[in-house]
Amino acid sequence: MHQSYIKLMKIFFEFLIASILSLHFLFQNSSHANYYLKFQRNYDSQHIKLKLQINPEEKSIIGEAEISLVPIVDQFESFKLHAKDLEIKQVLLNAKLSLPFQADSETVTIDLPNRFSKEDTIIISIHYFLKPAAGVHFNEPTPEKPNTPYQIYSHSEPISARRWFPCYDEPDDKVTSEIIASVPEQHFLLSNGKLTAVFHNQKQQTKTYHWVQNQPHSTYLISITSGEYVAIKENCDGIPLQYYVYPKDIENAANSFAITPKMLRYFQKQFGTKYPWDKYAQIVVAEYQAGGMEHTSATTLNDRTIHDRRAHLDMSSDDLVAHELAHQWFGNLVTCKNWSHLWLNEGFATYAEILFKQYDQGLAEAQYAMYDDQNFYLDLENSEFHQPIINETFLHPEDLFTHITYQKASLVLHMLRQVIGDSAFFKSLTNFLHKYAFQCAESKDFQQIVEQASGQDLDWFFKQWLYRSGHPEFNVSYRWLSDAKQVILYVQQTQDDSLGLVPSVFRTPVDIEIRSASSRLDTIVFLVSRQDTFHFAFDNRPLLVRFDKNNSILK
Repeated sequence: MHQSYIKLMKIFFEFLIASILSLHFLFQNSSHANYYLKFQRNYDSQHIKLKLQINPEEKSIIGEAEISLVPIVDQFESFKLHAKDLEIKQVLLNAKLSLPFQADSETVTIDLPNRFSKEDTIIISIHYFLKPAAGVHFNEPTPEKPNTPYQIYSHSEPISARRWFPCYDEPDDKVTSEIIASVPEQHFLLSNGKLTAVFHNQKQQTKTYHWVQNQPHSTYLISITSGEYVAIKENCDGIPLQYYVYPKDIENAANSFAITPKMLRYFQKQFGTKYPWDKYAQIVVAEYQAGGMEHTSATTLNDRTIHDRRAHLDMSSDDLVAHELAHQWFGNLVTCKNWSHLWLNEGFATYAEILFKQYDQGLAEAQYAMYDDQNFYLDLENSEFHQPIINETFLHPEDLFTHITYQKASLVLHMLRQVIGDSAFFKSLTNFLHKYAFQCAESKDFQQIVEQASGQDLDWFFKQWLYRSGHPEFNVSYRWLSDAKQVILYVQQTQDDSLGLVPSVFRTPVDIEIRSASSRLDTIVFLVSRQDTFHFAFDNRPLLVRFDKNNSILK
């Protein structure tokens, strides 16, 4: 999910995030404050087939969820699914035997007629009804906004899949999926994977679309988007690309999407991994809650990303498009095992924006983008309570979608690249994607991959930047000793935090540049203490001493 819309509302979010973190601090020691799983699953979900009859007039859905699962315990006789505010009508085993169930506002518990083993595959059909308050949304014109189009769309990240279909709604269980959905005749419906059939019902004036996603992904990535669209289609080295926009915007679509093939080829090469899905579609939606959302093979974008040629001189959708496309690897192919490790999704996609910008526009533009991200992070950072990137004491998963897991995590990845070098860094990305493809991973899994690729023990780096909070603050000065022909550099770390969350010392390499009219010295020093002093032989009085000359350190 991309934060471009958040950046436009920076002042509001500064207040919001500060409020969230303050509440977090007040209640962090309360057992009732932290997010907890509603239950521990005792099964492995295999496949979900959703049959949806969508009624736009009533803003309601009649649904059937057919779920295939395999027990991960013996003596398997009962299990739970997330089903928030769903009206469960009936549960069937193998589409025949009616099963007893108990449903509340959060979950449904299903009792089986006998005990099953780990060798069994169980197929459950759940018939349900809902008028969704979240998860699925209905757009329509209003007196205040008469130009709003009629649209139906889902947005499930982080935990709103449960609000429109029963499922295990945490990221650590992946499924293949199908969507069979009926919408008004004039509407197109996009979902994950391949479109296998379209059925017309002239009597009811509806169309039914059947989409199949045959490679596993987490349930929050399952999506539907429906409305009146025109399709622009092209092919990138055998990968179908599709852009769905309003009929009035067909001439402007290229301003947002024409660069997609270039991005796709670059990411495949840079990540050392082929694009993993059947297609890549991008579709726009009015009033979308985020800049974009990386639904597997079917990204949803705020329609504000569409702009004309004149506006294109002043704005670009490239960062948004790059971010969501990069998620198809980092977030979708490999997914964080739980929301505490969200940075494995969002930090990587945010850094992918920087990588592509350097490839497409040059080093200076990439450095400026990182500088912008640094300032965004520093402006929002709460000096009274610092949140670590890996945060296991959050109130709700939504609390984690902040400048910490996006901008800070991206900058930490860049610092890691500086520490281990380009070769080991990009080898790490490739090895991570290959080892955990179509699986879930935690931060320790990525750390292990990086240490193997670099041959270094990097526990110090991950502990200070991921598990601790904040950033270094430096007081830097130097002296020129003319008799000794030396420059002495003094570096003091001044960061402090009464809660003990911020390291008193950040260990880090630093690029140093010293210049005079006739000499130049480029070197790297390594900070290891609260106060470090470095001596450099230098023949002339310096005109310039640069500390962290490429602005690589978040500080």
